[in-house]
Amino acid sequence: MNLTIDLNGVDPVIAEVKKIAAPESLAKANERMGEGVKSWLSSWYRNKAESGHFENTSLPTHGSGRKKTGWANDIARNWFAETTADGARIYLTGQAGEGNGGEPLDLAQSLLLKIYGGTVTAKRAQALTIPVIPEAHGVRAGAYASMTGRKLFTLRKSILNLRNSMTGSGLEPGCLFESDGHGGVRAVYKLKKSQIFTPWPEAFPDMEELTGIAFKHFMDAMLDDGGGSEDWIN
Repeated sequence: MNLTIDLNGVDPVIAEVKKIAAPESLAKANERMGEGVKSWLSSWYRNKAESGHFENTSLPTHGSGRKKTGWANDIARNWFAETTADGARIYLTGQAGEGNGGEPLDLAQSLLLKIYGGTVTAKRAQALTIPVIPEAHGVRAGAYASMTGRKLFTLRKSILNLRNSMTGSGLEPGCLFESDGHGGVRAVYKLKKSQIFTPWPEAFPDMEELTGIAFKHFMDAMLDDGGGSEDWIN
């Protein structure tokens, strides 16, 4: 899946200039606009990654043993520009890591989920595996078991109730557990049929700012092409 930003018609002044611009000048300006916006978007997401903007520190996966997934940096690296004589488009494509349901994580889908929110439902897998400890953050259940050498298992509700009554541990049903090495167990993943995500603040840059970047690169290219308007007007 691709997430595409069409820069055609993004600014009314650009639209008017295109009506009178020579084809060769227009092609150069569109290319410069596309590459300029692509570089700016990449930098914008790199800065968000460095600041930890997309990290939810309220989740139980924050703590000792947690490794960053690098998701925002993957977003930053996978913007591409496509330009022609009459247009420019920026698109995000590619995959990174593994999703909670065992599927590769589609970058465009995951960013759209950050921007607009939505519900993720288990498809091929019987349930989504939502990590609930730092060590499991960004790691599939199968990969976690392989890396740690710890078997993951479910427990019947009756067994959980018995354990809770004996130990006061408060274990919840619907989880994948592992042995804690001391005769007890701990939850590693929550099993869910679906998960609701709310929109993330500032998951995408302000469109007015993006439009300004597009305008600057387009007009700079037109003005640089020969040094005067007579050189790029038909």
